[in-house]
Amino acid sequence: MIEIELYVHSPKGDEPTMVKIGVEALVEDLLKKIHEAGLCDGPLEELVIFVEDGEEPLGRGHSLERCGLRHRHHVHCHKCHRVRVGVLYNGVEKQESFPPSTKVKRVLKWAIHEFQLKGADAENKVLRLADPPQTELPNEAHIGSFTQPPKCELRLCLVAPIRFQG
Repeated sequence: MIEIELYVHSPKGDEPTMVKIGVEALVEDLLKKIHEAGLCDGPLEELVIFVEDGEEPLGRGHSLERCGLRHRHHVHCHKCHRVRVGVLYNGVEKQESFPPSTKVKRVLKWAIHEFQLKGADAENKVLRLADPPQTELPNEAHIGSFTQPPKCELRLCLVAPIRFQG
């Protein structure tokens, strides 16, 4: 049996965990493996898998190969099908709904466009959690990594990065 390694993202943090699984496995098999490893909490029947930046969850009865998953691809396991993201900038909030597998850099690009920022105003912006600890979100992280089901929403601030000089 040929195995592939997949990077699994989940609400348990922004760093993915590698999972090995047979190339002929079904999405359902991958969900079971992720659930048994404790990487994604909740009833198994409520969990879904998204390909990184994918819009829809993968069909449980489909093979990983049919879904286009290859060695070292990134997937996201979550209970939320969509995450309602609110971004605050200069006292104004804009909202949009994204799949949990959406990279932070895609949300950042959306926010810059929504707030109609151009030139120098659009440069060097980052997204931070609106609530403590107000962490700056890594551009390659998935937004679903910062939401805890059953809450399927996330409040962020669009700001200039804090740079320490010493």
